[in-house]
Amino acid sequence: MSSYLIHVATMFATITVGAWGLTIVMGGAGIVQLGYVGLATLGAYTTAILTVRGGWPVWAGILAAMLVAALFSVL
Repeated sequence: MSSYLIHVATMFATITVGAWGLTIVMGGAGIVQLGYVGLATLGAYTTAILTVRGGWPVWAGILAAMLVAALFSVL
């Protein structure tokens, strides 16, 4: 597959997961709860910084991002 097709599929999957999360929150409770969006954004930003600027492997960056998001969720 071309890199463009992989990019489009990845973006589609990412947006779909976010939409499912919002559908569950809005459909089940009827209230707007966007706290998880902030944690997902923090995780994505952490992964991007560690892999692009830090030279970390992608899976290590994802695991570190999960830890950072978990720590921030406790606050």
